[in-house]
Formats: sequence, C-alpha cells, structure tokens
Amino acid sequence: MKAQRKQRKSELEALQHQINPHFLYNTLTSVKFLVKENKKAEALETIDALIPLLQNALGNVDETITVEREVTNIKNYVLINQTRYGERIKVNTFIAPDCLHYHLPKLVIQPFIENAFFHAFTEKKQGYIQILIARREDRLVCEVVDTGDGMQIDQLTSRKGKRQLFSGIGVRNVHERIQLLFGKEYGVEVTSQVNKGTKVKIVLPLLEENTKENTISKNNAKLRVSGEENL
Repeated sequence: MKAQRKQRKSELEALQHQINPHFLYNTLTSVKFLVKENKKAEALETIDALIPLLQNALGNVDETITVEREVTNIKNYVLINQTRYGERIKVNTFIAPDCLHYHLPKLVIQPFIENAFFHAFTEKKQGYIQILIARREDRLVCEVVDTGDGMQIDQLTSRKGKRQLFSGIGVRNVHERIQLLFGKEYGVEVTSQVNKGTKVKIVLPLLEENTKENTISKNNAKLRVSGEENL
C-alpha cells in the first residue's frame, strides 16, 4: 500500500507540474494576437486567467482546495480555451451553493474537462459541456457531461488513439488516487454513447476544513489493515 501511495503521489506530481506545452504556447500566442489587435482588455483577462492556473499547478500536491476555488480554476481554464478557439463548445456550470465550502483533492475535475474540449468534438464541431457539483446524501458528486462524439466503452481503456487521456496519467490517476485516499466506495464512473456524448461522474466524501485530515487518516489506516490482511 505504501508503494502504491508513493506511485500515485509521483504520478500526481508529474501531472501537476506538467503544463501542457501546447496549451501554454497557444495561450501566449492568443495574448500576442490580442495585443497586436489592440484588444488589451481581452489580453489582460486571458493573462489574469492563466496566472491562477499556474499557481495551482505549482502548489503542494497533498493540498486540497475548496469547491469554490476549483470552480474559479475551471472558469479560468474555459475562458482561455474559448479565447483561442471561440465558443463553438459552450460550457455551463451548475454548482449547488451549499457545496462551495467543501474540499476536494486538486486536479480531479480539470482532466475530464480537458478531455471533453480536445477529444469529444472531433466529428461534431460544436456542442456543450456541462459541469455539475452537488451534495447527494453524504457524498459530493461532480459530473462532467458533454454532447460530443461519444465512444464505445471499451475505448475507455485503450492506450492508443485520440482517447488516450482516459487511460493516461490524468484520468487514471484521478480514480485510483480517490480510492487510495478515501476508499473503494468513491471514485470515477464513465458512461458514453456513440453520437450522444460522454458522462463522467466523480464521487467524493464530504470534506470540510476541520474534518479532511481525519477522514484521510482513517482511510489510510483502513487501507493498511486491508493490505496486511491480504499478505
């Protein structure tokens, strides 16, 4: 279990410090274009959106953030992409107000939004991405739903082709990291239909500032006991 946890942390560090060079290049190119077009307000808005995303990527890998901050990161990420590519892919967010104070691990939602932006609309040239975060009983449920191309479920495990993000470090790490932190009753579920779109459901415990450390510690203890029993 220690080896698995160390591996997940190493993968998260790689993910967290991996600023997609194409994303960064495209963002800076967009800013340069906006400045040349004398659209200084839009250029500043794009830079202001990029800065907190970089700060988030350089923070402590073990840190959790509030839903409110995560929503801000999501909106900044969407703004940058729409500055570059226009609004052919529209994004709607539906966040329950009573969830804003809950905590969640870093980078559990953005990989799925990235996947939807860059891989869900290959055949379809426009559509919607909906992001929902709400409390359901004693769970925090986050959903990323797109109206894109969809896929066969067996494609989700493929390491080849345009769907590789579903098996790459980003998405695979999210599911396994959540289960290692909180237990097997939490994690990621993906459903998809060809030509109709894809739905990603992320299930987390309800973590508040004064309870998150205890929750993680208790689940770490359970995982150690389970690991010892299986030896």
